[in-house]
Amino acid sequence: MALSKTQEQFVLHWGEAGGHWGMSKSVAQVHALLLLSDEPVHADYLVETLGIARSNVSTSLKELQAWGLIERVSKLGDRRDHFTAIKDSWEMMSRIMAERKKRAFDPTLEMLRKLADESTSGKKGNSNGAEVLQDLLGLYETLDEWQQSLGDLSEKSVTKLLNKASKKAAKQEAEV
Repeated sequence: MALSKTQEQFVLHWGEAGGHWGMSKSVAQVHALLLLSDEPVHADYLVETLGIARSNVSTSLKELQAWGLIERVSKLGDRRDHFTAIKDSWEMMSRIMAERKKRAFDPTLEMLRKLADESTSGKKGNSNGAEVLQDLLGLYETLDEWQQSLGDLSEKSVTKLLNKASKKAAKQEAEV
């Protein structure tokens, strides 16, 4: 299937953006094409449309399933697996953020906890280093608490909260 110019631009850009989330270009391009597809599609469609190797598509589909961004579905009369993307943008971004937190933020938080504990017990480092580690740890723990609190709220509540915060920040900026 040939993509329209708009669809092609989206697939290419999403592929580049995926690199910032910690996924490869081809994984993000497969995701983009599934986002644009009205019906569940099979791997051969992805191979043909994107012009990438079957093995790359297979690996990409497994990765997207691990991220929770796509689902495998069956079609009556077709032995092949078909795939569809989570279309709800809020749910999709929540899953991406959760996976990024798990892969990047959480290991750093654990490392900071360990190093801050070592620095205060006198095992390693100097007092300046200990202060920096404690400061970073405090920031990371605060951000972790915020993320957990926001994760418990509905989309509507988070949107309302963020809009309120934006208005308050704009007002404070105008006063300066």
